[in-house]
Amino acid sequence: MTNDQLPDLATVALKTFFNLASLWRLTDNQIKNLLGHPSDDIFIMWQNTDTSEVVADDVMIRISHLLGIHTALKTLLNEASAHEWIHKNNNANLFKGTSALSYMLGGTDQI
Repeated sequence: MTNDQLPDLATVALKTFFNLASLWRLTDNQIKNLLGHPSDDIFIMWQNTDTSEVVADDVMIRISHLLGIHTALKTLLNEASAHEWIHKNNNANLFKGTSALSYMLGGTDQI
């Protein structure tokens, strides 16, 4: 991949992520948290899929992980259940009774 293709990749990643965030019914604050707390100006640019500012590798990795979670959920569950699953409390050892979304919003300190 050339450097010229990176803005296109970032545009597609952001557009796909914001579509997923809508399906997951995420608030702007939750979205910002999952994207690594961008400034308000950068966040608005990203919402408009404006990638004139470079999208950092860590943001692209975060988006990749979230899209991977979504893909896995759609493999295991029907679409409606896949979108709701992240909001439901989960008794698995990893989540300790909280939702997957709460766990994701808690950051890497929990891992």
